[in-house]
Amino acid sequence: MKTIYSIIAFAFLISCENKIKTNGEHELDPQELKVDNTEIEFQSDFIINTSKITYKQTLSQLVSNFEVERSIGAQCFCEKNTKDNSITIQIISGIPNQSELDSIGILDHSGGKIAAFMTRDLKKKISGQFKFLTIQIKDELIESIELFSKSTEPEYNGQYFKKSETNKYQIAISKMDYSIASDIFGRYEIRLNEDFGYFDNDTVVSGHFLCSNWKVLKEQEIRKMKLY
Repeated sequence: MKTIYSIIAFAFLISCENKIKTNGEHELDPQELKVDNTEIEFQSDFIINTSKITYKQTLSQLVSNFEVERSIGAQCFCEKNTKDNSITIQIISGIPNQSELDSIGILDHSGGKIAAFMTRDLKKKISGQFKFLTIQIKDELIESIELFSKSTEPEYNGQYFKKSETNKYQIAISKMDYSIASDIFGRYEIRLNEDFGYFDNDTVVSGHFLCSNWKVLKEQEIRKMKLY
């Protein structure tokens, strides 16, 4: 992503660099993450209380088209770099292949897909589309937001892999010193430039993240990944 955007802001095609100032602790109301489709503004930053985020909240991700909203299973991983005070947050989720969706339709909380993905090293046959929402942050700036998609079927114009980027988001984060990954947690709402793939026009994904220092999967690793 060529343009750098500030954390805790909806960046709807804003073409300038924006930094934030810390206002101190602020309790997030869930409604503060919801805005009208046409709203274009910057929100003040939020330093949120750890009691507001639990591990259980990170095990699901909401997918929406503003009319329909569905919950799917998810897992959160983070990788910090203390040398330049940066962190990568990756939320992995899974949905059925399009052929399966055409057959059975959508289901709330499709947790079986992500569970199968997380145990793929056992070499059991799995099926589905796996999504890697990857947020890269340095200091108080969002450097990139990318969605990598990897499928067991050639879903994406005959390909098994697809990459997309966006600069439309709102992210609430606990702090901007990433030296201790377990201190990093928050909420996100991302507006995608194309469908997520679960149902028609599902361009909004949202949820919670709670970090521990772990390895995130890079683009080339996902491209080359073998799904049994």
